[in-house]
Amino acid sequence: MQKSRYFFLIIIFTTNMFLLQGCSKKETGKKATKPDVQVEGKDEQKNIIHGVVYNEGGKPVAGALVLPLPYGGYPIESDVNGKFELMGPSPSEDRYIFSLFARDLKHNMAAAVELDDCNKPVEITLIEGVTLTGRVTNPQGKPLAGVHISPVVYRKNWTAAFGFTVFQPTEINGVYEIKALPVGQDYELPVRPFFKYGGSKVRLGLLEQPGRKEVADIILPPVNQPDEVVELIGKPAPDFPENAQWINSKPLRWKDLKGKVVILDFWAVRCGPCIRDMPRISELHKKQEKNGITVIGIHTAGNKLEDIQKAIKKYDIRHPICIDIPKVKGGKKHGGVMSSEYGINQIPHAFVIDHQGNVVDYGWGGITGVVGKANELVKQHTDQKSNIHLHTPLKPGKTIHLENSVAATPSGE
Repeated sequence: MQKSRYFFLIIIFTTNMFLLQGCSKKETGKKATKPDVQVEGKDEQKNIIHGVVYNEGGKPVAGALVLPLPYGGYPIESDVNGKFELMGPSPSEDRYIFSLFARDLKHNMAAAVELDDCNKPVEITLIEGVTLTGRVTNPQGKPLAGVHISPVVYRKNWTAAFGFTVFQPTEINGVYEIKALPVGQDYELPVRPFFKYGGSKVRLGLLEQPGRKEVADIILPPVNQPDEVVELIGKPAPDFPENAQWINSKPLRWKDLKGKVVILDFWAVRCGPCIRDMPRISELHKKQEKNGITVIGIHTAGNKLEDIQKAIKKYDIRHPICIDIPKVKGGKKHGGVMSSEYGINQIPHAFVIDHQGNVVDYGWGGITGVVGKANELVKQHTDQKSNIHLHTPLKPGKTIHLENSVAATPSGE
């Protein structure tokens, strides 16, 4: 399976000296003990953490995202009664939950609660949260759209990212806004590498006041792309594997796409940033296909077909998907054929192919960074066609009728 950097994973760092067990709260001063568990055969039951989310008025909050840190995982939404239930780690695991972070994005309310006991109901009362806003640019000050930002929480013995709950792409003007972060936490803003730029980060420190906080511009440095990628520019795009499996389309070759601008989107179902961009990519395809831009997804080799089909159905993906095939090297599978030919070593990664089938642009971090180039090619092609039409010689005496204008003939009469 191709090695790719999947940044959507919750990042967890723990120190060897951190010896707390179970969900006991360190501040209590009590000796930490593992809660009792029942064992059925070899399956050890995990802790079930449950509770209710309230607002400051004491009313239950529906739709609040509850995330355990630093154990991580996926956030759970509170139900109409404000109740939530999530799976904790088993007592034998070396990862333990110490805090619950709850966020109501709609009303910018949030809270972080320390856990005393995994087996006791947890009551979380939301208060006004912190809203972070700022801008991401390149060294020349040009705003970068589509850059993903996800805050990191610092504690004495661990560090954890919010992951899926806060992945925030910058807008067209490079601006981002991250709502409903709990106060009283030590934060850092890491920015993932994007397009032709490397990553960066800004340490914010302890945020004790709710409300909006303006963050200084985050400047991403340029990075060198792999030679295999750079060398493709201006050359014919490597074709699709003949025996590759396709979804939402018959098998395609570049000869079938001549005359169209194509965006190749390399992705995978296990890539968080890839999945995060799927609704936007699907919308782009629907809007731009009629304008001459075709989006084709290239799914990396090595995943089960049923998993890919589930993702396509879930996110209503309608553009063509080509499933890359494993590259056999020395009798062993090594990455994918297309990924290798395009020099892909991380995803999401996108390429723009022009009307003649040549590679003209590329970028890491999804299609956002290359959409501008695709639109530019379509406009140039449209202008050229218009010029050809306008300069087509007319037969003598032929009259052109223009709306709201006088008639004219080639002789100027």
